[in-house]
Amino acid sequence: MNDLDYYRQCFVLEAVPTRSVLEQMQQAQSDYRPHPKAPSAGELFWTIMRGLKIRLDLVRRNGADAPPVAPYPSYEKMLASYGDLSKQLEAELATVDQSRWEGKAEFRTGGQIVLDRPLREILWMFHFDVIHHRGQLTTYLRPMGGRVPSIYGRSGDDAR
Repeated sequence: MNDLDYYRQCFVLEAVPTRSVLEQMQQAQSDYRPHPKAPSAGELFWTIMRGLKIRLDLVRRNGADAPPVAPYPSYEKMLASYGDLSKQLEAELATVDQSRWEGKAEFRTGGQIVLDRPLREILWMFHFDVIHHRGQLTTYLRPMGGRVPSIYGRSGDDAR
């Protein structure tokens, strides 16, 4: 298995626990933040969605612009979009060949190029970024009244 095939596999595998975490959020708790300097649960969800959209744009066009940070859509809209965007990215990844995978791509924010690297490097960076933010969000779930789903094994909230 090469790196491209491995990325495809990792994307599909990580989408499942990410969706499970997102489903545990409650709309009423989108404003929850454990500390005044911490992002809200809704902001973390939006960061995950932005990372997904950026990866989709990168695969489709070899370039992406950072979506606006705020305001973020409703919980219901983001949750509905997560599955659609994930399926679209999975389908688009199937069309990427090795030369595109190794070729240059651009990520821009505010009209400025901030990353000009091989597509594979940028996709992996955003892949791990989403995992990081998913982990942040899991630490919010119990204080918000939710349960922490299984991610890489049993959770303390799994039935014994």
